[in-house]
Amino acid sequence: MRYSHLAGKPGATVREKAGNSTAQVLLEKGGFIRSFGGGLFSLLNPGRRVTDRIISLIREEMERLGGQEVELPFVLPLSLWKKTGRHEIVADELIRLSDRTGRELLLASSHLEGMTELIRLTLRSSDDLPAFLFQFQRKFRDEKNLRGGILRAKEFLMKDAYSFHRSFTELNTFFPKVFAAYERIFQRCGIDVIAAESAVGSITGDKAYEFLMLTEAGDDILIRCPGCGYSANRDVGIGIKNYFYANPEPLKEFEVTEKRPLSTFMEEENLTESRVIKTRLYRVYEGFALASVLQGYEISTEKLSRFLNKAVIREASSQEYKNFGFLKNFFGPVGLDGTIPLVVDDAVAWSDNLLTGANRKNTYLSNVNFGRDFETPLVGDIVRSKPGNRCRICGTPLESVRALELGNIFRLGDFFPRSLGLSFTDRAGREKYPSMGSYGIGLGRLMGAIVEAHHDEKGIDWPVGLEPYVFYLSGSGKSPRVKKALEEIYQRFPSDSLYNDSAVDEDRASAVPDLMGIPFRITVSAETLEKGGVFLSRRRKEKIRFIPQDDLPEEMKKLLEQNKEAH
Repeated sequence: MRYSHLAGKPGATVREKAGNSTAQVLLEKGGFIRSFGGGLFSLLNPGRRVTDRIISLIREEMERLGGQEVELPFVLPLSLWKKTGRHEIVADELIRLSDRTGRELLLASSHLEGMTELIRLTLRSSDDLPAFLFQFQRKFRDEKNLRGGILRAKEFLMKDAYSFHRSFTELNTFFPKVFAAYERIFQRCGIDVIAAESAVGSITGDKAYEFLMLTEAGDDILIRCPGCGYSANRDVGIGIKNYFYANPEPLKEFEVTEKRPLSTFMEEENLTESRVIKTRLYRVYEGFALASVLQGYEISTEKLSRFLNKAVIREASSQEYKNFGFLKNFFGPVGLDGTIPLVVDDAVAWSDNLLTGANRKNTYLSNVNFGRDFETPLVGDIVRSKPGNRCRICGTPLESVRALELGNIFRLGDFFPRSLGLSFTDRAGREKYPSMGSYGIGLGRLMGAIVEAHHDEKGIDWPVGLEPYVFYLSGSGKSPRVKKALEEIYQRFPSDSLYNDSAVDEDRASAVPDLMGIPFRITVSAETLEKGGVFLSRRRKEKIRFIPQDDLPEEMKKLLEQNKEAH
């Protein structure tokens, strides 16, 4: 690539915005990406080249597992999502549209339905299974919380793969192979990851893992045990909570007013905020559900979904609370008529003498005890784990760390094949539904994570094999002989070189390879040519080597081979 032709010159002034990650800033300054705002990004040529190298690496690992690369439409029929119910479950993320015939469509936020439909259209018999298909395809999710620039985009390129098996046992045998392939992918990208149990979310299933890089730029909270190494996303992590044991006291009703708020009563009774029951109403797939937890804990919609075996869509709106006659500020589990299922966290069920709203204005109840004052058969762990909870394996207090999710794998079962009518007849003549797995990696986020992990004060320091160009060619002086020598070098290695053929000032030009992460710099001057060679230097290495001009092509070939082998 000739520098004079390069769009988005490195080193251009880029306005840094609050919340942007280091990766976002360096990728913009290095001429890899440009932001259109609101979670939308363009890849410039260097960014496209790095992405292609990452794709090549991932494709190799997927094909090693027997994967077949395919490509599905970015725009999908809404009818597929209606069959699985996900058009309601993730409705806030979806962008819907219609074509000129009135057919309802959507911009794909995932291709679970699409890939299942593709297998349904192509499956002839059980002999076609197992099937493992993957693609590099765009996704659009109307994310609400954008953080870190390219690390949380609305539209992004993703490697998504799907496997279909004749039995759960077959899926269970394949699942660890993908796990190992993901570990190899991130290792080859130069990233240390932690594999942690994760939420399945709206796609159902019984097991999921996410691969995370520890970084303050991340938007995930990971719960882990410093004692035994247990790690999990806080939405699914399990920890031993604090319970409040006492002899049950008689139920007591009291009034709260502006002059005597709840905090005054609690101070008089020597009660902490953690003794208050918090009850919330949720919209779930095909209905509503209630959840009661102790104040200080956040309700995990993932755990609640698993417990109910129904997807939790969102917390109810203020109007929906009113429709059921619930006063949100004075809401509690005592006296409910059982019309809506109530799930109670085990910390509420196992603690004594708690406080809660009485479901009447300005009225609270104290000394509330599960089993005496209210009850439900639905009791379990439905809260996000938090620091201070103890590890259920070794008892050590858990810690929380911020992390960035780079990939995930899901053991889904037969929900999508069953919902979309994908079945096969086994050799005994019985109709069966394939067991399915799903496996994803976000390409833009992965590129950003690599930069977060590999940079210095000068710019990006790409792992070997991922850099946009291997060589940076520049000359000193305006001698025609120097220009001719550079042209000859460039013509031999045009696809692997960034040739500074432009009249940029020398200081700015010298910063380009370090900023972009180009590992080798070849400098030609009248003086080096007089001596019959050129200077070759490596990023982060102070030593400059003199290479005879006749030996340079072979030396560059050798460096390229080393580069490919390392990749």
